[in-house]
Amino acid sequence: MNIWSGRRCSLTGFPGFQLTIVRHHKIVFTGAYGLANVENSVPMTDQTIFRINSMSKAFTGVAAMQLVEAGKLNLDAPLSGYLGGLLTSWQNITVRQILTHTSGLPEIVDDNVRLIGDGTAEGAWAKVQTLPLQFAPGTQFAYTQTNYVVMGKIIAKLTGETFASFVQQRQFDVVAMKGTSYGDSTDVTPRVASLGWPVMRRSSHRAITPVGGERFTVFVYPDDDLKIIVLTNLMGGSPQTFVDKIASLYIAGLPVKVE
Repeated sequence: MNIWSGRRCSLTGFPGFQLTIVRHHKIVFTGAYGLANVENSVPMTDQTIFRINSMSKAFTGVAAMQLVEAGKLNLDAPLSGYLGGLLTSWQNITVRQILTHTSGLPEIVDDNVRLIGDGTAEGAWAKVQTLPLQFAPGTQFAYTQTNYVVMGKIIAKLTGETFASFVQQRQFDVVAMKGTSYGDSTDVTPRVASLGWPVMRRSSHRAITPVGGERFTVFVYPDDDLKIIVLTNLMGGSPQTFVDKIASLYIAGLPVKVE
């Protein structure tokens, strides 16, 4: 199968990217193309590390369900059962409402995805608690970063360790993801490229399509036993726009939008 010619991607606009295709639980194709760092002409390799942005939120959901399975977390319990010092209007919001973004909590970041308040985690947490709810809990849907902050605090409280440590030990280490870890965007990490779980609704060939930072995506086709992972180092590159085209090489009859 010749999708690309040489090391230069014919899908223009990306300095570089990685692609992995998993079929019937086995890796059937993997490749690294272009540059991990344009300024220094560093080539992309299969060992290049990417920041996956909002894709990391999937680990929060897994961590929550691990605690549910362990009998430590009740999805329908109020936040007041796990966290102290909350505003009265926050106390009866349930864990389930936090995880499904129906909590009504105000947003802890501004329109440029920067922490509100003084810009520190502590200052933002203090500031967001002075803001009114967006709506009555359970009545509407609104995706907010605050829900993940609250969930992280609950996980830390129940486990006695940091959220990052819990996920590292209970998820990454368990499946030998040795190159995966949590860190700050300012961390200096070797081999790093400079750089939720939405569902595509259609009558056939369903696809679970999480995207991180508009530069990373995983498409899971549960009815076709196919997974496609694309990692890029172009903010706003939107790799999700062409994954169906790749998938059509493995799924007969998959409708592909013609650009």
